Amino acid sequence: MATTGSCSCGNIKWAFSGEPIVSCICHCNRCKRSNGSLCSLNLIVPAPSFRLPSGTPKAFTTQGGSGADATSHFCENCGSQLYITSSAAPGLVIIKSGTIDDVGLLEEKFKPTVEIHCDSKLGFVPNLTATSFAGQMPR
Repeated sequence: MATTGSCSCGNIKWAFSGEPIVSCICHCNRCKRSNGSLCSLNLIVPAPSFRLPSGTPKAFTTQGGSGADATSHFCENCGSQLYITSSAAPGLVIIKSGTIDDVGLLEEKFKPTVEIHCDSKLGFVPNLTATSFAGQMPR
């Protein structure tokens, strides 16, 4: 069964099959800025398992937390950021977990297990998982 999600207006829908490689919390400055938040909750999946059943997102490329190019894919209509692709993580899609259709899955199956870019984490944010890395996850 596929896990599905969409932008706020529903114009763009995504899906992936199987299980994510990891559910992680990212504290890089790029994620904080693009989400307008203290951090970002992400599902990282293999690119071959990811598809867009409807809609075509716009793309914006900037430098990510690793220093590599990171491309945000977002809805032109409502502005929802759906996922990121990055030259630092070829073959992977970094899905913004807030766009998942069944948010209950974030509690049941996809709880974050790791925090990354903790060197950019704000001091008042507590540790949210048992495992954290200053930079990106080791391969």
